Amino acid sequence: MKKKKILILSMLTNQAKYIMQSNIVKNTWGKEILIGKYDNMQLFFFMASENGTEYIDYESNIIYVNADDGFCHTGEKQCRAFKVAINVFDFDYVIVTNTATVLNLKLIDKFVNSDVIDENLYYGGNFILQLKKYPFFRGDFILLSRKSVLNIINKSKDVDFVDCFANDLYIFDALIRNDLTTDTFLKKFRCVKCIDNFKNEFSLNQIGSNFYINTRMKDIENSDLVINNIVGSYSLMNSDKRDYEFTNDNLVKPIDVVETVIGKFKLEKIEE
Repeated sequence: MKKKKILILSMLTNQAKYIMQSNIVKNTWGKEILIGKYDNMQLFFFMASENGTEYIDYESNIIYVNADDGFCHTGEKQCRAFKVAINVFDFDYVIVTNTATVLNLKLIDKFVNSDVIDENLYYGGNFILQLKKYPFFRGDFILLSRKSVLNIINKSKDVDFVDCFANDLYIFDALIRNDLTTDTFLKKFRCVKCIDNFKNEFSLNQIGSNFYINTRMKDIENSDLVINNIVGSYSLMNSDKRDYEFTNDNLVKPIDVVETVIGKFKLEKIEE
């Protein structure tokens, strides 16, 4: 059976510490894509261009978009990256991530090419509650079908980028919020298993069953710590050579909604 094509879009900012992280990615988990181990995957970083010109640097695997490079404009930057992706790349699913995240490509590939995945669902690993009102997946890892990306682009004209300044909030706003009800919430949201922070304790026996590891840290200015966390996470993930079988019940967790009123949710804890 022909494998589904996966495009990984990793947000990048034109600052030395993030450029360093992107180079580490290219030499750890990203290298597996760049050398062709996963011939159904592509990895591109996206960042703001200096002169407003939109273009793709295929040598560096960077998509340059016409947007401000600051944090408060990451929603607009994501929007433009999606438009470039739809027009240029052939893909069935897209993963939105960042340079501080280590992806488990083996598990992602298996999941996307399984009977479990649903192109109508909005997948992610960690939730944010915006002002305790709207729950949405954090930008460390968001998995969407091409169909969903098209829906996001079509609704982008109605998005207030002042309110939805962050890329993860923008994705949620364009895809879900306008028609969010308890029923659609239960049907459209699914959590995947992840390790939330490299510093947290976790079982090495289960590391291969996580879609990703978030290596976000407070001491991000410490370049040695950044390198050690990303390289260390990648090494640990690769140390688990077992294959994992999964179903909707044991790997993709639905969310338990406590009340029917929008904005009052209880998120089901993902078991280690």
